[in-house]
Formats: sequence, C-alpha cells, structure tokens
Amino acid sequence: MHKLKWLAVLVALLLLISSIQLNTILGKTEINKYAILVGIGHQYGNDLNGDKCAKLMLSVLRDAGFASKNIKVLTNKQATKQAFIDAIDWLKSVENAGSKIVVYIVCHGLAESICLYDTAVTHRWVRDLLSFKSHKQLVILDSCHSGGAVEPAEDGVTWAAPYRLLMSSASIELSTYTTAKYTRWSEAFILDGIKRGLADANEDGKVSMEEAFDYAKHHALSGGLISDNYGSDFFLGE
Repeated sequence: MHKLKWLAVLVALLLLISSIQLNTILGKTEINKYAILVGIGHQYGNDLNGDKCAKLMLSVLRDAGFASKNIKVLTNKQATKQAFIDAIDWLKSVENAGSKIVVYIVCHGLAESICLYDTAVTHRWVRDLLSFKSHKQLVILDSCHSGGAVEPAEDGVTWAAPYRLLMSSASIELSTYTTAKYTRWSEAFILDGIKRGLADANEDGKVSMEEAFDYAKHHALSGGLISDNYGSDFFLGE
C-alpha cells in the first residue's frame, strides 16, 4: 500500500508537469494573439459575402494558433458602429507591445469611408480608432476603393502606422467585385493562398502576407476572377 501510495503521488506529479508543459506550449501559440473580424454580407440590397469571408478568416486564424476567445467576429447586423468601437476598446484593453493582432474588414466602401451595418464611417475616424501598442499588426481592408485607406485620397488620410502591415483589396479608383462564395480577392487571398497554402512560393511551409497578396493579384488578374477591363491597377501598388 505504501508503494502504491507513492506511485499514485508520482503519477499525479507527472500529470501536473505534463499539464504545465501543455499550457506552456499552448501559451506560445494562443496567448497574446488577438483579432477583430468584420464581415458584412447583406446590405443595401447587395450580397457582398463579407460574412463568409470573416468566417473563412476565422478558420485561418484558429489554424494559426489564435484562441477562439481572443477573436471578436462581427457579421451583418452585429457589425454596427458601436459594436466596432466596443471590439476595438476590448482589443486595446488586452493587447501590448508583444501582441500579434489582426483587424480584418470586409464591407462596402468609398475612397474616404467604409460602410458598417448601420452607418458609414470615415477613414479618418477608423484611423484614429486603430491606435495600438502592438509591434505586430496586420490590418486588411477588403472593400471597394479600399486603396484610399493606404494611399491618401483627397482627405489625406492613411491607415499606415509604425509596426503595421496594411493591405487593401483594390485601388482608390476601382471596385471589388464578388463571386458566388467570397469576394474575388478574399477567395484567392485567404482560401486558396493562405488556408490551402497555394501561395507558398518559396515552399518553406509558410505563407507570408506578401506571398498571399502576390498570389491573389496574379490569379485574380490572370485566372479569370476579374475581367480584363479592370486592368492591372485593380491591385494597389501596380
């Protein structure tokens, strides 16, 4: 009995150590990673499919080690101005310089504004809201004329900031059109490029944002997703 007692204690200690090690491993992949995903699919009588894109990005981030509790998803009627403010306030309350954060927005837009579910907000308003401490920020805007958030339009506003990788699905002048499932750019960028890993140009087993962007640009322009009359300036930076 004495030996069994010590054996039970030993097993308990091993389980505790294993648990600590597991929590440490999970901590490296989940703790301090945060995201806000905004996707509007049904608005103004149009089917933008932004809600599907947000859910697709959600699955990509989970695969990348983001804990579900650390991801705020706002789709359709949930994606109001106040809900967006609340989500940003939550993110600011938990993130720090070492955090990895993602802000992904799919909605209708103009060169100087984006359309949340209940109202349009200016790029200036969003820029002032997106003030984070994190040194590893990814901000993606997938909307018509979304290049106005990258290269200043007449308002002189850009969402660019230190420690931020900023990506846009279209130039200031042009629109983002949709397929039956996702926006054309998101379908190539997220689904094929990142989730299916087809954008891994250097075959290192990882897909960088640059690889995913180049993949989406190439296949959207030459793969039949976008007709020729949109031209090569469909993608910002051409």
